Amino acid sequence: MIFPPFDDPLGKKKLGERPPVKTPADLDWDAIEAKIRQRKQPASTGEPGYDSSGYLARMRQEDPWPVQDDKQTPTVSLSNCKFKTPEEDLLVEETCTAGCDVKILQTPSTRKILFRLQSRLTESDPWIEVSGSADGYLKIALPDQTVEAKLNLRSPSPAPELGSTILYRLTAEHAEASSTAESPEVSVVFRSSSQRVAFPSALYAPDALVPHFTSDSDLFQRLQTVLDLGNQNPKYDVDALGHSGSDDIAADQESLARSRVQLLANILARDATALGKQLANEGSVSDLQELLVGLNARGWTCDPGPVDGIDGPKIQAGVRAFQLDHNERGLEPLDRDGIAGPLTWAALAQAWVDLVFNPEPEHDPDADNDAASDTSKSEVPADQEKSPDSPAFQPLTKLRILSCADLYPPDSGDGHRGVEIHFYPPGIRPDLEET
Repeated sequence: MIFPPFDDPLGKKKLGERPPVKTPADLDWDAIEAKIRQRKQPASTGEPGYDSSGYLARMRQEDPWPVQDDKQTPTVSLSNCKFKTPEEDLLVEETCTAGCDVKILQTPSTRKILFRLQSRLTESDPWIEVSGSADGYLKIALPDQTVEAKLNLRSPSPAPELGSTILYRLTAEHAEASSTAESPEVSVVFRSSSQRVAFPSALYAPDALVPHFTSDSDLFQRLQTVLDLGNQNPKYDVDALGHSGSDDIAADQESLARSRVQLLANILARDATALGKQLANEGSVSDLQELLVGLNARGWTCDPGPVDGIDGPKIQAGVRAFQLDHNERGLEPLDRDGIAGPLTWAALAQAWVDLVFNPEPEHDPDADNDAASDTSKSEVPADQEKSPDSPAFQPLTKLRILSCADLYPPDSGDGHRGVEIHFYPPGIRPDLEET
């Protein structure tokens, strides 16, 4: 329902007409409408009704941001960065001492000096940062001081050939120093980071305890290489890790793997007594044949025939020949019965240990006849002969024994059957549980 305006009770005026408004005499409506038109923004310009950017710009003119200075005033000065360890005492993978002279200009916000290690192989190569760094710390109360830190002289990766020369240098940094300090370069001969001597799968027949000895197996040379490394690096940690392969059918492969490495450990420790007991308890016919073959090639007369694991006339003749040769050498007499009893096993063990520690040339059977006919050949004086009590190599007794039974599928070959001996510089040997 539409009601008529209050001033037109009879409804004589048209709907939608605005009744006349009486303008107060003190208001200038023309001026007011003009200001309203000035404030209206054209819709087509797309400009905001409120200019915030302009406002902020005017504010920054009145109260500008503080000027940012990228260069901080140095609070410390670094100089004379160098290796404190003498150059001739530096060894790859061993700890050395780094040092740097520091002058405190103002109280710094941090006390840490960061030492980094760089290396290269030739002077034309770029310097490459080696993994690992070390921190040294300032003493705020001392205006002039030398800061030191211990760090490991890591090998570059990949490691160079043994005997190569590696160039090293140090850098010292501080967050509030004007520049980084660099040391003079030093030359270090790469002797070893860690070395491994393998007695590989080819040296072991399935289920065999004693490795093969053939003209090309260099078994004695491998044992003497281990002793040589141990004698040259007496502070190194040594691990001996034994493996069994997929075609080892022993009931307890873990035990077999450990027995293989224990046998070599007894030889390297020059413990013929322990070696003889182990052979008597665990040795097989094939192991006995391997021992006789090795001795026969190194001057003993004890040919057992082929290593076939058959306990027959040939192996008995080889054992009897060893017993005879043993007695003729003036050693404690053995019964010449062709039977490998505890005393014969012990004598075999002693003979093997003596050959490892006092190397003799490989025996050439064809040279026997020549020697018999050569009457002009003089004998070596007794005082120049090597005694078993003064071996060419010192025993290796500090050896951690580990075992690992690698049960590989049949189609992957013989796996890793054999023994590995690892030499580690102090402090880098893996943390493994001894078995």
